[in-house]
Amino acid sequence: MLLEGQEENLRIMKRAGAKSLFPFHEILSPFQDEEEDKEEEESFDDYIDQITKAGLIKNKSLLFSAHQMGTCRMSSQREDGVVDERGESWDVENLFIADGSVLPTSLGVNPMITIYALSYCIACNILKKKNLEIPPLPEPMSEGPFPSGPTLKGEFEGVDVENLSW
Repeated sequence: MLLEGQEENLRIMKRAGAKSLFPFHEILSPFQDEEEDKEEEESFDDYIDQITKAGLIKNKSLLFSAHQMGTCRMSSQREDGVVDERGESWDVENLFIADGSVLPTSLGVNPMITIYALSYCIACNILKKKNLEIPPLPEPMSEGPFPSGPTLKGEFEGVDVENLSW
């Protein structure tokens, strides 16, 4: 299924005008689209066949995920974003988005803590809209066999979650 998805993705990008196409195989070179003619189409089909024949090779297929941000931007104005400042869709009532897609753009750093905080705030907004109680924040993580790093300890001290607004 991954190979079929990659094949269709490459075909879509080529139809859209991409001149260089990169497969997720380390063993195959990128496809360079020089001219738009029948011979080039045959060459592209041969390239797709090479990808299919190569299959998925352990530790030779570049599969990864990036932090996708900014695809459902938050904005105080409908024309500038997908969701309002509470995380609710401008177009669909009671549809809330609470992930990195509501950020205006990529942060350039690991977004884990920012997305956690943003999701928490949006969750509180959902509860407020439904007139439900906002539960207390969890206790800070204790020391243990985990790598040290940021925890909830002190992150929300002094924040009035009952009257949270943006």
